[in-house]
Formats: sequence, C-alpha cells, structure tokens
Amino acid sequence: MLSYRFEIQDIVAQDSSGVTYLACDADTGSPLAVQRFFPFGADGGGLFDEQLSEYAAIVDRLVGLQHPGLRALLSGGCDPVDGMPFVASEWIEGESLAELLQLQPYTSADVLDVLERVLEISQALSDVLGTDAVWVETATELIIDDAGENRRGLTFELAPMKWLGHQDSRHSLLPLAELTEDLLGWRRNHMPNQAGQGLGAWVKWLRANADATTLRQARAHLVRLTGETVARNTVSAAGHSRWPLGTTPPALRDELSPPNELPMHPLSLKKPFFKQPWVLLTALVLLVGLAGAGAWWQLRHPVAHAASNAALAGKVFASGETQLIMQAVSREVTVEGLLAKIGPGPDGFWYVDFQGSTLGREVQGYFKTAKPSDELSAQALSVSIGQRIRITGRVEMKITPKEKWPLLLLKNPQAIQPVK
Repeated sequence: MLSYRFEIQDIVAQDSSGVTYLACDADTGSPLAVQRFFPFGADGGGLFDEQLSEYAAIVDRLVGLQHPGLRALLSGGCDPVDGMPFVASEWIEGESLAELLQLQPYTSADVLDVLERVLEISQALSDVLGTDAVWVETATELIIDDAGENRRGLTFELAPMKWLGHQDSRHSLLPLAELTEDLLGWRRNHMPNQAGQGLGAWVKWLRANADATTLRQARAHLVRLTGETVARNTVSAAGHSRWPLGTTPPALRDELSPPNELPMHPLSLKKPFFKQPWVLLTALVLLVGLAGAGAWWQLRHPVAHAASNAALAGKVFASGETQLIMQAVSREVTVEGLLAKIGPGPDGFWYVDFQGSTLGREVQGYFKTAKPSDELSAQALSVSIGQRIRITGRVEMKITPKEKWPLLLLKNPQAIQPVK
C-alpha cells in the first residue's frame, strides 16, 4: 500500500498527469521514485473493479524485470481509498539527458547508441506485454545518466499512462523520431536526409510510417539507412554489453513469460455514473469532514498545492523560502538575498550562493558552464560579497538520499542583478 510501505519525503515533479515523489522504502530503507498518476486528469477518479484487476496484472508482469537501461519497477498498485494508480521504481542519481545535451551536443554515433538502447528495451517490454510500442518515456528530461557506483549509462523509466490506453497514439513509434531530432538538435526544424549520417532519412521514413511499422522493422531500416554502425555488438561506456536489437537481452530472456499469455489492450476508461467526478467529489468532501484528514488531502491532491504561473508572475522570493521555491519546479522565478559567493563549485560549474538560511539548505543559482565568459566574469566582479542581489532562473531540484535543495538554472550573466 502506498501510505504504509513508502515514506514520502518530497515532491520531485508534478503536472496534470500525476506526481513523482522521492520516497523511502520502509522495508529496505532504500530511496525510490514513487509515481502517482491520474488516469482521468487531476480532478477525476481512479481505477475500480475490472480496471483495477487489469492494471494489477500488467504491473505483476513488469515487476522485477532487469536491464541496465531500465529503471526497474519495484512495486505498483492502486490506492485503496481513491483508486489512483501508482508505481514505485529505482531511484537513480544523476543528470538528465536534457542537461547533458546543454553541455555538449551528441554526435551521430552517440545518437545511434541511445537509439540502440531504447529500441532494445522497448522490444523486450513489447515481448512481455504482447504489443509493439515504445513503453518508456523518451522526453530527454526524464532520461537519467546513472552516476552511481554501477555507472549504467542512460536509464529510462516506464510510461504507465500508455498501459491505460490514455494516450491515443500509444502504439506509434513517433517518440523515437522525436527523440532522434532532440538529440541532433533538429526538433521543430526540417531535418535533411543526409543529417546524422543517414539518421535524417530514417527519421523521415519513421515519421511517415510511425503508426504502422514495428520495432523490428524500425531497427532494420535504421541499419539499412545508417550502415552497419548500429548493428555492432560492443560494450557501452558503462561497461554493459549490448545485444542485437532483434532479440531479447539475456537478463530479461530467462525471466519473461510468453507474450501471448496476457494480450495487451487499453484499459477501459469509461466511468460509470457513480464514478463521475462530481459524485466522487461529494464522497470525498464527506470523507474529509469525517476524518479531518488534512494530511490525506495533501498527499492525494498535491497538484492543488503547486505554485501557479499567475501566482509566480512578478513575485520575488526570499532566498530562505526554500519550500515555496521547490513548489515551482521547472518554472522561472526570481530570488533575492545577500550574496555569499560567486565561483566554481565541486562539479566545475559556476554557482551563486546566498548567505546562511535557518530553513535548511539554501537555494543556489548556477551557470551550466565550467569556463565562464568574459561577460560573466565582469558581472561577477560588479557585485560584492554581502550585497543584496536578485537572480532569475528556472527552478530545478537537487535531491540526494540525505538532503534536498532547489537550484536556479541561470541563462546569462544578466540573470544576476544588484538590488539598489
């Protein structure tokens, strides 16, 4: 059960489709990621009856599957109170692919390595679930480079909303084309056929056939249009051998059941009358009134507590308002405080530190560069230690098993301004 086994520690991300928490497994003491998602939207209900049984059957098939590039699913189910589905998976410490791409663009060979990994994982999962699809998230901000002891390289997370048939194009292979464009920097631009040593031609073909082709066909065309590069069976930088993409990796092959035992169909999301949102809302009000469960409401409806864009417009946070700033993840905010330091941190990036906080780890601003420009150096010299400044940037979260704090990604030197 979500509320007993998993000790929620913090909100990592949230949007209209659900919430991701950093949690602690009460059974093992290990950190993990818990995703609670909304099959009917943030204001809708959860899964009941046959929907719940179908969802549980899918989770049962996926729990325990192992692959270096897959953040393993450890547990899953539905909340016994409101039927909201959740999954718990490995917590991986590291930078996102989006962050890595900001530091250095990927070469064609790098892109082929990423495609090889995501095709391999998707094929293995499709063999389990009985339906060809890209069953992992391919947004670059959700792909994490494992920086732990194992150094597994890029890791992908499962995409639970596709299990529910909530995404109309869930069987389309279009995410592979979009990921390739993101990696090569061609998203929302016309990608010529010759781009990326044949990757441009593959993307064009895949976009035209995304709804009808299979993963194996996509892989075959990738080999044909880019040469033999993707077909090589080498060892990745993380030290894990890769397998031919038309086969199931050995780590999965020995554990997987025949794919035809559980045909994969979208779960029925048609809600009976008594499960309509207004009926559920009425029942929820009664439940809250009887139980007085303010904490219950906060856990199950965290989207209501997120900072809205309207509330953030024109607002200046004090550097010590850490908890409020963390509610604005992925949004741009302005923070004011007394400057403690500007300079390189342990990772080589340039950081802006504020003077001490009594509310825990202080917010930091940072420039994702190890070599400051002349303009940045001049801006750093224009402010002095102890001076009141404002910084403006996009909120990110730095979370480790022991502590957490918000970071503001600063785009340019003008993001630092003295307060007169």
